[in-house]
Amino acid sequence: MGGDAVERQLEAYNAHDLMAFLACYHDYVLVEDAKGEVMMKGIGELRQMYGPLFDNHPDVEAQVVHETRVGDYVVQEELVTGMGPEPVRAVAVFHMHEEEGTIDHVRFIS
Repeated sequence: MGGDAVERQLEAYNAHDLMAFLACYHDYVLVEDAKGEVMMKGIGELRQMYGPLFDNHPDVEAQVVHETRVGDYVVQEELVTGMGPEPVRAVAVFHMHEEEGTIDHVRFIS
């Protein structure tokens, strides 16, 4: 897997490789919904969410429809399939930790 943490986490997500996926995130990552409500805080909660997701949805896959990069931010419009009968459209705003190069903040809009 190459590229930065955002690129690597997408590859790991689509490969259902939990350890590689988690390695892309800062230990104290904060994940919020569109309104800023905390969905997950810390790598442990990320593991609790994505481990079962990968196990229970073997066909889940995210495709980037559009991506924009501004400074330490990466904004991706994604189409997620394999979680239900219909694809899910979402926007993910990733912030890269300046020193570590891992993702330290995510906001999901869906």
